[in-house]
Amino acid sequence: MLVFILPDNEEDTLARPSMPDVYIDYFDVEFSIISALGRGEFSEAFSTKSRSDERVYAVKRTKHPFIGTRDRARQLEEVKILWHLGRHQHCIQLFDAWEDRKSVV
Repeated sequence: MLVFILPDNEEDTLARPSMPDVYIDYFDVEFSIISALGRGEFSEAFSTKSRSDERVYAVKRTKHPFIGTRDRARQLEEVKILWHLGRHQHCIQLFDAWEDRKSVV
């Protein structure tokens, strides 16, 4: 799953909770879903509100866990490309990304 920031105050940061001994889904803890933005064969996107900073974010989440190391590398490459783009007038800004249950968020 990839997390993209929607236009708003760009100076705020999102703090991640520490990793507990028992698995807790970061997405479910950190965000409440406002509405579905779209879905495809491999991923789905939501308009969400952060529980920690009350900001609105678009979140893209992959539907399936990694098939293997190659699939994981391919998905992480998408994240890397978006990080390198930074702030570009024709691209939505990548704010954060994380791995969750063998998929990218």
